[in-house]
Amino acid sequence: MTESTPEDDARPGLKRGEPSEEQEDSYFMRPRTEAARERDVFRYLHPWAEANQPAFISRAAFPDDQNTPEPEACPDITLAALAQLGALRMNVRRVVVSLISCTVEYVLAESTKSMSLQYDVVEDPKDAPWIGTCSMKRSEGLNDFAIDHWRKATQLRQLPEDPGFYYTAGISKHHFIIPDVHRQKDEKQRAFVKRASWLRFFASVPLRDPRGSVIGSYTLLDDKPRFGISAHELTYLEDMADTVTDHLEATIVRAQRQRSERLIQGLALFNNGMDSLRHWWLQQDDRRLNKAGRYRKQGIDRSGQDRRLAVEFGIQESNDRPLAQRRLARLRRGRGRNASLGTSGSNSAAEKTRESENVGGRDFGQESHKNDSSRDSSRSKDPLKASRQQKEEKGTTQDQKSHSGLPATNPTQAYGRASNLLREALHAEGVYFTDANMATPAPRRPRLKASEQQSEQSEGTSTTSASERCAGSTSDTDVSDKDSNDRPCDLNGFSSRKRSTIKGTESEYLFNLPVKRLESLIRRFPRGHIFNYEDSGDVLSSSGDETGSAGSGEATEPTPVPDSRTYRKDRDAQKLGQIMPGARTIAFFPVWDSSSERYRTCLFVWSMTPLRYFDPAEDITYLAAFSHSLLAELGRIEAMAADRAKSTFISSMSHELRSPLHGVLAGAEFFLESEPTAFQEQMISTISMAGRTLLDTVNHILDFSKISNFSKSQRRDRAKADASRHEAS
Repeated sequence: MTESTPEDDARPGLKRGEPSEEQEDSYFMRPRTEAARERDVFRYLHPWAEANQPAFISRAAFPDDQNTPEPEACPDITLAALAQLGALRMNVRRVVVSLISCTVEYVLAESTKSMSLQYDVVEDPKDAPWIGTCSMKRSEGLNDFAIDHWRKATQLRQLPEDPGFYYTAGISKHHFIIPDVHRQKDEKQRAFVKRASWLRFFASVPLRDPRGSVIGSYTLLDDKPRFGISAHELTYLEDMADTVTDHLEATIVRAQRQRSERLIQGLALFNNGMDSLRHWWLQQDDRRLNKAGRYRKQGIDRSGQDRRLAVEFGIQESNDRPLAQRRLARLRRGRGRNASLGTSGSNSAAEKTRESENVGGRDFGQESHKNDSSRDSSRSKDPLKASRQQKEEKGTTQDQKSHSGLPATNPTQAYGRASNLLREALHAEGVYFTDANMATPAPRRPRLKASEQQSEQSEGTSTTSASERCAGSTSDTDVSDKDSNDRPCDLNGFSSRKRSTIKGTESEYLFNLPVKRLESLIRRFPRGHIFNYEDSGDVLSSSGDETGSAGSGEATEPTPVPDSRTYRKDRDAQKLGQIMPGARTIAFFPVWDSSSERYRTCLFVWSMTPLRYFDPAEDITYLAAFSHSLLAELGRIEAMAADRAKSTFISSMSHELRSPLHGVLAGAEFFLESEPTAFQEQMISTISMAGRTLLDTVNHILDFSKISNFSKSQRRDRAKADASRHEAS
């Protein structure tokens, strides 16, 4: 299509009209690639969906079975009112506001002139919702080709000199108009037109962010054909599009505030011994439902609360296998990982599930697990083994119980709680804590003074021959180090939408990260890094540089050569993407333990949907703050273990010492009754006094250990009572 309009490229970034000379060179609509434009779309879509909780944003508007599902009203009343205002001012049947990515068009709001904003009632039956809040393939909509034209704009539309000018049929850099859809043979083949036999007039203007990137459209639909749109009407539509964008910007700010509350709540719950945000989320959802419109159907909303909770956090499985079998399976899996470091992709069944849940990407290495019933059938029927298995199952059940409100007693529980809370707080797909003790680089040698450098250089020739002589003796050590660097990293804790450490289950993903690769990541990104990927697996150039706002400033890793820094970073990103195929964004953060001057663990957080991209300034800072709480919790657990070991040692040694002391005192008393000499009586008295003093000391130590254990049990009871009160509130 071509348009019969004047050239509509004006000075950019300003109010439409005659620009000033000072403003002419201040702003340009910079061209954006399609991948960058899609990230801009998701930057608006994800906060909007997070703030409004639309139940059917992923519902297909035009399913293949030809049955159009029942439409749902927009949960954002303000956005629906802006669309309704356009329908009233332009006198059209309905207005649709949508965000358009590379492949999907997300319909946020659909409004008509007589549609109620508070309840599902319309005055005119023709004003009933048509598709509502939903999504469709971009190729099914009419704005598909218009997006490519809108992206070419470098300036705002220039106002025509004739105020009575009309914009007629055509696609331009600033609008798309079809006076009569029935006369357009090409457009009649699209699903958008096939399902709307009433549609005659179509007009659309782009939604642009402050940088000029096209993120969506503001579309007019009417059941009567029109000649076109006047210049004043098009200006009004552009003003409404800017108002919608401003509202979406405000939604981002509101969503960031809500997300900050969520992040802070996750950190607070971890410090209080909790392991999930579900209870807090239910309270927030109840408040949201109570603030809904007065005529909203509360019963329907509350009946879907469990479904919304599952969509938000997932449904995690519990493991009923005995502890011994789990350990044996873990050892076997570890041997398999040492034999092959490659990941196995299984994308056919998972792809259908992700499409139904509106999640992009593909899985990285899923491991197949046998059915638990087959494991149970292979158990021995020996009574002794059966009783032993019952004890193990009982211990496993106790280990799988929720530790909400109670302090963790081992590092695995702490890592499990931290991974689950991080995943829920960051709205991520999964979290991994890997052991970084073997991957910690050697600390950099301190700088030498000039005199020391000269002396070291003079000694260099004499030490060269010695080092050559020692090369043969260290070859075996190098081979063993190479084998240890090639094996995968150990897993401290994990959490995904289906499984987690706190549930006693094993990860459905194969995370085969070699130790040498983890060491490279730590050396290049000691303060954390965000890796972004396209759906094809290619690394996005916007992954960003290292963030210096948070992290472990104590680390002293060697700095890469400047000219090879970019290449090495890209190589690390590509290797990590190969290990975790399907991840769209990965946050990496090494946790530095200043007490041991080593990296304690490394944190990997990933998301497999393009709706969620991590922010280096916000998410890396939060990971740094959470890591401090995790280190404090691990320190508390280690201190408790040390106190428990000392108490056990004192108790055992006290009992071991009292028995021989009683023997010494009894022997002294018997010896005193055998008519000893004066000197012997003096020695016996000294032995008896020393023995009684030592016995009293041992008794006091034993009493102190009992008192200490009693006070600790009282503190645990108080912590449990406080947690119960916290849950009740």
